[in-house]
Amino acid sequence: MRTRRRFALGAIAALWLATISTTATAAPVATDPYESARVFWSEHGVSEQIQQSLVDKLNESGTIDAISQDAEPVSVENRRVAGAEVTVATFEDGSITVTSFESPDPVPEGSIASRAVYGNCQVTSGSGWASYKNCEVVSDAGVYRIGFKVTYERYATMNAKILSSGSEQ
Repeated sequence: MRTRRRFALGAIAALWLATISTTATAAPVATDPYESARVFWSEHGVSEQIQQSLVDKLNESGTIDAISQDAEPVSVENRRVAGAEVTVATFEDGSITVTSFESPDPVPEGSIASRAVYGNCQVTSGSGWASYKNCEVVSDAGVYRIGFKVTYERYATMNAKILSSGSEQ
């Protein structure tokens, strides 16, 4: 009988110790649900003060100007970065949308070169035209990101023609 009782007490003590140590190590860790948005905004020069006002606005209304179809940007900056045309639109509340359109430079006329490939985007060109295949278009506002692939042609007359679009081509 004593052996059983000692065994039962030992098992209870072991279970109690395991519970305490598990509870101590499994304490909840506070995480910021907007951490990835804050990283995105920081990478694009949005101040911490504006970031906090955007988080407050998201918590209050569920939206910011960058994701509102009714808001117009107060400034737009266009630049070319590593084979892509990038547009940064800034809105009245300080939110931003960064849109990237993968568009590698065509092979210069009169030169011989293999097909140019940037990421997954391939470009083939001839006299007065260029064909782009499987190029990525992405729009990112920090709290959402949307993208798709597109195949299109550009002509010297400044016209363009979308041949296909979708998630994969």
